[in-house]
Amino acid sequence: VLFRSITADQYASRYSILSSVVVAWSPALKFSATGVNNSCDFYALLAVGAKSGDISIWRIHRPPYYSIEHHGDPTTMILVGVLKAHNAWVTALSWGLLASDPCPQVLLASGCSDGSVKIWIARGNDLEQSSEATQIPFSLFNEIAAGGNVLVSALSLLVPVQSPHKVLLAVGRGSGTLEVWTCNARSKSSKKVGSYDAHVQVVTGLAWAFDGRCLYSCS
Repeated sequence: VLFRSITADQYASRYSILSSVVVAWSPALKFSATGVNNSCDFYALLAVGAKSGDISIWRIHRPPYYSIEHHGDPTTMILVGVLKAHNAWVTALSWGLLASDPCPQVLLASGCSDGSVKIWIARGNDLEQSSEATQIPFSLFNEIAAGGNVLVSALSLLVPVQSPHKVLLAVGRGSGTLEVWTCNARSKSSKKVGSYDAHVQVVTGLAWAFDGRCLYSCS
């Protein structure tokens, strides 16, 4: 059996993501270099949050079909890189798309057991070509909340269609409280627009609906 040699840094980064806590799929993204609209021209990103505070980003090509009979067919899966996101457990993740010309940008919100919340951003073109051997294309877009607060148990990020430069972020915490934040995509400024005692136990799920007009929560 042949094993591909890896560097010490690669070994350390892969070891750090063995203890996974939370995962989240991005919306389907289209390869910019392809002109034919078929399923093979699309890919999705999988974010995996770990106890180390790292987030590993994987790029998965969308299969041409979904079938139990073809479940053994290989799937193209590439490790884009490992994002050093937090100093404690990553406990919540949520994706969003920010429309921009000529290429859309991808947003990833991450929450931590220390109470911190961050939003990361990357250009779609950079994600198509990046791999573990290159520098991960994500950079910090905004730090919504610093550490020292109650554990972040759920996140829901949305860029409304009618307000493409406005980012909505709902943050659920272990105390049952719910926060709503808005971010300006141009200035990258953030503002807390509300904090609510939504539940008496931990918030386990959040979902925006009707282009940001409704927010559903569960506990």
